[in-house]
Amino acid sequence: MLVYRDLCVLLPTINELENIKILIPQIVDLFPKATIIIVDDNSNDGTCDYVKILQHKFPNVQLIMRKSRQGIGSAHLEGIKYALKLGFKYLITMDADLTHRTTDAKLILKELRTRDVVIGSRYLQKSNMKDWPLHRIVLTHLGHLITKIFFGSDLDMSSGLRGYRIEALDISSLKKNCPLNYDFFFVSVLVFKKCKLNISQVPATLNNRNFGRSKMSLYLALQGGAKMLLYAFRLVRIQK
Repeated sequence: MLVYRDLCVLLPTINELENIKILIPQIVDLFPKATIIIVDDNSNDGTCDYVKILQHKFPNVQLIMRKSRQGIGSAHLEGIKYALKLGFKYLITMDADLTHRTTDAKLILKELRTRDVVIGSRYLQKSNMKDWPLHRIVLTHLGHLITKIFFGSDLDMSSGLRGYRIEALDISSLKKNCPLNYDFFFVSVLVFKKCKLNISQVPATLNNRNFGRSKMSLYLALQGGAKMLLYAFRLVRIQK
């Protein structure tokens, strides 16, 4: 049986003050005894100051402050290692910009009863990218098509909405093989598959960002696509 005190929720942040004001109380309401880990890459909008104040009200909120932007993949690795160090059994990772829904996170937690890794997928049902601009929908579906063609996988390999049974993860293999930016997501799935982990998906609906600016630039999107192709041409030789 899953209990919330065995669970932590990871939120990487860069200038997400207005969003986490909404998101953190939502997570606390849904998972009252879970620990929330904020990995912040030098926000200048007061995000860290707000989290420090919030810790007086919600003592289960943890803050990891980093001095520079080190990449979304790096933040996820940092959170996974931190959760392992603190002895948690389960970790859910979410974007802090309100694009990921806490109701979908609850579906992921339920699925973790029988799985090692659970991915919140944008492709299991229609109309699951609410109010997204057309260019982002096209980029997202193009990325998914590339992974299906070159890796033969129907998994949503670029999704950051995930659940992990932490003891099943090979941290050293993740550190050795995974890039530090957005391409972390699809490479980490290759690592999980190489390690023969039990992976599944649940449907997830993504909302469009309300506050702040997206960290996913066209450059990062193209860079991630190029690296996907590079891994494919190298026959996806992931080392354990």
